[in-house]
Amino acid sequence: MNQSWVDEQLTTDTRPFMFVFGHSPAYMVENSSDDWDSAIAIHPVQRDTFWKSLVDNHVLAYLCGHTHMHVRGVSQGVQQIVTGNG
Repeated sequence: MNQSWVDEQLTTDTRPFMFVFGHSPAYMVENSSDDWDSAIAIHPVQRDTFWKSLVDNHVLAYLCGHTHMHVRGVSQGVQQIVTGNG
């Protein structure tokens, strides 16, 4: 992940609503072994840096896939929405 690019994009965007899209869940999805292979979920330091950037820049939701199911959760006020194949 290129965290400096993510930070630059989030800090320069002035739109009132912000959503971030990625491939892998940042947090483990219950009852799925697929997310153990997720690069972001198995690197908690990088995940936490990424998530802090979302929180600090008032991102409403992080939408991702990788795991073929629909799951929602909230961490520090940011929703993680796993859209499966959507």
